[in-house]
Amino acid sequence: MKISTLSSKSTVLAVACLLRLAAANLLAAERPAAPEIQSLDGTWEIVFDRANEGRKAGWNVEANFAKLTERRKIAVPSAWELIEQDYEGVAFYRHEFEVPAGWSDKVVRLQFGAVNYLAEIWLNGEAVGYHEGGFTPFEFRVDQVLKPGKTNVLVLRVVGPIMLSDKVVDGVGPLETPQWRGGLTGGIWQSVKLVATGEVTVRDVFLTPNLADRTATFQVELDHTAVKGKTVDVVIEVVEAKDPSAKIASLRKPLELRPGVSQHVWTVSMPNAKPWSPDAPFLYQAKLSIVAAGQESDRWSHRFGLRELTIRDNRFVLNGRPIYIKATFFEGLYPVGIANPDSEEMARREIQLAKEAGFNMIRPWRRPPVPRWLDLADEMGVLVVGSPALECMTLPRATPYLPARVKNEISQAVLRDRNRTCVVQWELFNEETRPILSQ
Repeated sequence: MKISTLSSKSTVLAVACLLRLAAANLLAAERPAAPEIQSLDGTWEIVFDRANEGRKAGWNVEANFAKLTERRKIAVPSAWELIEQDYEGVAFYRHEFEVPAGWSDKVVRLQFGAVNYLAEIWLNGEAVGYHEGGFTPFEFRVDQVLKPGKTNVLVLRVVGPIMLSDKVVDGVGPLETPQWRGGLTGGIWQSVKLVATGEVTVRDVFLTPNLADRTATFQVELDHTAVKGKTVDVVIEVVEAKDPSAKIASLRKPLELRPGVSQHVWTVSMPNAKPWSPDAPFLYQAKLSIVAAGQESDRWSHRFGLRELTIRDNRFVLNGRPIYIKATFFEGLYPVGIANPDSEEMARREIQLAKEAGFNMIRPWRRPPVPRWLDLADEMGVLVVGSPALECMTLPRATPYLPARVKNEISQAVLRDRNRTCVVQWELFNEETRPILSQ
C-alpha cells in the first residue's frame, strides 16, 4: 500500500511537470522572431555638394562616390553644423553595414527619426524613396534591395534648410520651408535603424485612453505583406510602466487577414486604473503583438496615462478637477546637440527646473521636441503644447507651395505625438499674417 501511494504521487507529479513544460514551450514558441532592430547610428561619410552637381554626376553610385576626394567623417545622428559651420545646401551621406543572413525571409523597414529638410535615399544602388520635412520620422520597406549576410551601402542626398543665404536649391529658396529658427539642424540629425519583422507588420496604432470609463481603445493598422491569407492572433496587454509584473488588462483575438492593409479596433477595460497628472504622473505600458503559427510577427509598445483636460464654466479642468495652467516658453536650444539635448540628464534638469519654478505646462518653440524629451515629460508630469516646425508672422515666406508644406508638417507632427499623454493641445499657427494660410 505504501509503495502504491508513492507511485500514485510520482505519477501526479510527473504529469504536472509535463503540463508545466508544455505550457512553457507554448509560451516560448511565441516569444522569438518579433522585430529585430539594428541601429545604423555611428560614423558615416559625408561630402558637401557645394555646387549641387552630385545628382547629375551620379554621386549616389558607389564607383562615383569612391572617387570623391572631399569625403569626411560625420556622426549620425548629428546636425552637419557641428563639422561645417553655417553650411546651407546639399550633402551626400554614405554608410556601410551588414545585417544577419537570417534576415533573408524578413520584412525589413528602414526608419529615420528626422532628416532636415529634403532626403533622397538609395540602398545598394537602388532607389528607395524620398521625404520632405525636417523634424518628423519616416520609413521605407527595403527587404527587396537589402543583402542579408553581405555588405550593404546606404546613400542619402540631403538638401538642408536655406535660412541665411540667398541660394535656391531644388526650387526651394531662403526661408521658404517650415523651419526652426533656433539653429541650423541640416542633415541626418536623429537616429537611423533597420527593423526586421515577419510578414504581418504593425503599420500604425492610435491609442485612445478614456478616463471616464477606464478603458483604452486601440485603432490598429496592419499590413499583411504576403500573397495569401493568414490567420493570426492579436495579443494586447497593459501593465504598469514601473512594474511590468502588474498586469492591468489583456486581450487575445483571432483574426483572418487578407493580403494588404487593414484597419481594426479593440478596447480593453482598466477598471482600477489610476489617472495621470502633473502631481502624480502614473504611466502604463501598452503592448500589442501579432502572433502567427506560434511565432511573433511584429510588436508595438508605448507608454501612456489616463487623463482628460477640458474646459467647463470657463475654467480648465483636469481629470474632473479645476486646474490653473501656468505655462512657460521653451527654447530647446543646446550647446552641442543644437536641437537635440546633449544628454538625458540635461533634458531632465530643464523640465525639473520648470516644475520647481511653479510651471505645470511647457510650450516648445516652433518645432516638435525630440522623442526622448517627450518621454521625460510623460514620466515627470508636465503638460505640453504640441508644436509643428512652423515660424510666425511673415515666416516661412509665402509661396504657392507653402500651404502644402505647412499641412505636411502639421500632419506628421500630430501623427508622431498623438499617443503622448503629456501633449494636451496643439499649436497650429502663431501670429498668423499671411492670407495664403489664414484663409
